[in-house]
Amino acid sequence: MTSEDEFSKRDASGLQPTFPKGAKSASQAEAQTRAAYYKLTGIFQFGIAPALAFGLLSVTRTPSSTLSDQYEHRLAFIRKHDLGWIYAAWYVLSLARTHALINANATRAGARVGRPDQHAYKIMARPKDEASASSTSKDSSSCLGLADAPYVLMENVGPVGRFNRAQRAAFHFDEGLELLLGSIFLVGAVLPRLAFGLVVLYCLGRVLYTGGYTESLNGRMNAFALVAIPAVILSASSAFLESKLSILNNEFFGTILNACCAAVLRVCSYVPCMSPAKFRA
Repeated sequence: MTSEDEFSKRDASGLQPTFPKGAKSASQAEAQTRAAYYKLTGIFQFGIAPALAFGLLSVTRTPSSTLSDQYEHRLAFIRKHDLGWIYAAWYVLSLARTHALINANATRAGARVGRPDQHAYKIMARPKDEASASSTSKDSSSCLGLADAPYVLMENVGPVGRFNRAQRAAFHFDEGLELLLGSIFLVGAVLPRLAFGLVVLYCLGRVLYTGGYTESLNGRMNAFALVAIPAVILSASSAFLESKLSILNNEFFGTILNACCAAVLRVCSYVPCMSPAKFRA
């Protein structure tokens, strides 16, 4: 038996009892969370990460004339074969996935679904009065009373809760793996040592993140920065290299591209079809 109270932060439906950040409605909670994530993402992905990437790329390619020559030779090969657009395609894909993640976290706030739950399931039973009126067999009467049953959510305490959190940590790894692998190959094709170092740091963060998440829900946050920073630097490095390979062929293009993408993401938060909060109470 466990001493944890799994119902202390749930209402009768199994959801979190209040909206985050003092919101009064689902639409307000979703809008506030969406804005907060866009702000945080904008500062980190379009400000801090590009600055770190620029510094690391500059330092990595200049320790010796040999390494610098290798760096320029690889860039020249990619330019010759017009491969810079692959970097641009990967970067746009990563921005689209970022928008999807922000949207999911915003709607999570409005729905009051806590972590590690990824979905909330409902027993599809008719209300008592409707079930009685439409009953044509004895079997249908067995559903009476289930319409008001709590949502079906993940266990989060005891050995089963520990297993669920461990599973979620593994799935969280998988969810970003395809873009991470893409950035490793794109950056590693030009600067393999930098790519390797960042991957080692990322894997260390993943090991700590998995252990922390398995132990407790809040434990996942202890190593989250160690997971996020290497991944975002790889992403920003891909964008920086793309700026040296495509269209204007200068380092300032990466900054312009980042600013434009940040503006697009911000606009998306106000587009009705991308922001359901404006239509839900």
